[in-house]
Amino acid sequence: MGEYGWLVLLVVLAALGLAVLALARWIRRRLRGLARAAFGVSSLRQGLAQQADRLAYAPKSISGMTEIYLPQIVRDFPQFDWPQFRQQAENTLRAALLAISAGDEGMLADADAALREQVHLRLEDLRQRGLREIYEDICIHRTEITRYRKERGICTVTLQSAVGHRQYTLRGDAVVAGEKDRPRQTKYNLELAYVQDAQKAGVSGASVGLVCPHCGAPVTQLGQKVCEYCGMGQVELNLRAWALHRLEEV
Repeated sequence: MGEYGWLVLLVVLAALGLAVLALARWIRRRLRGLARAAFGVSSLRQGLAQQADRLAYAPKSISGMTEIYLPQIVRDFPQFDWPQFRQQAENTLRAALLAISAGDEGMLADADAALREQVHLRLEDLRQRGLREIYEDICIHRTEITRYRKERGICTVTLQSAVGHRQYTLRGDAVVAGEKDRPRQTKYNLELAYVQDAQKAGVSGASVGLVCPHCGAPVTQLGQKVCEYCGMGQVELNLRAWALHRLEEV
């Protein structure tokens, strides 16, 4: 390549360099403009960090249908005490997360058998993978009824809770998922079930857990007022008839 050829090559390379520099400046200006429009700051990285901080502390919105479903539930179950059940659900939710965090399903000794089994399976899965799931600083912001359905002899009230906590997963001492220092906002559904007709639901009175206090015979229909074996009157105990039996993160 002659002297003229080298000169042309240098000019082309210089032009390309200037074009790349101009493009980079244009991209930076565009990013700054986007950051100001979206977050009110000049740095997109700073704006994304601020947004992450806001999301970490802002409770999730939940599907609150309490005003619609509660009158239907009370019509079907006049003794349904919504504030008491809401508190019970929040206590159970917190206990389930703490049981997972401690690796001890025994902390749910007073919970429904189905919920204890769910936590047990979760812990077994974590143990097989050599992991520990930690929940700290649990804060339940709000709990509402989100659904009410009646089918196959079972009445189910689905409760939804907006929850904040720090959640992270450990392998040994190393964090492999989640963040230790930043809270996380999420939602959980918890099902509150009432076995209205044990035969239709496919469960026995013994599995429901209620027996006649006079003769010990299983109560096969929790709504019945008279024992079908001894004829003595039954007193319906809502806190025993209803069970919190399924938990899931939304």
